[in-house]
Amino acid sequence: MKWIVIYAALLHVCWGVLLLIDVHAAGTTTIHGLPGSPIVVALMLLVVGTIAIVGHRLPEQWRTIVWMPQQIVLLLSAATAIGCVLASKFADGVERPWAFILADQLPAMIAATQHTVAILEGGVDRRGVANISQIRRERG
Repeated sequence: MKWIVIYAALLHVCWGVLLLIDVHAAGTTTIHGLPGSPIVVALMLLVVGTIAIVGHRLPEQWRTIVWMPQQIVLLLSAATAIGCVLASKFADGVERPWAFILADQLPAMIAATQHTVAILEGGVDRRGVANISQIRRERG
């Protein structure tokens, strides 16, 4: 399994558990952009993380499908982080220089980028998803 899928799955499960323990975790930048009440977001994160982990046992053509909810959550978190950098303000309203927020939120942005690469590299041509690894071998 791709390391980024495990990283994101553990992250999502931990976020879900934190939200169930204390709804104040919903105010963090990377969770704030996810739609729904804290309980709904917590359950969504637990499901997304769990199916991503379970998905590694599925045939390759199904992995891309079960990793897509995780991809969506990562992209929403990264988009929220980018918006905060541009506004020089965290999701909870605390203002900081853009470079401070960027340094703080880079892990979310990098995770979304690396997860995208993992999906593209693991995609199956039969379903119309680009398989970067296969294209590289064919070219060269």
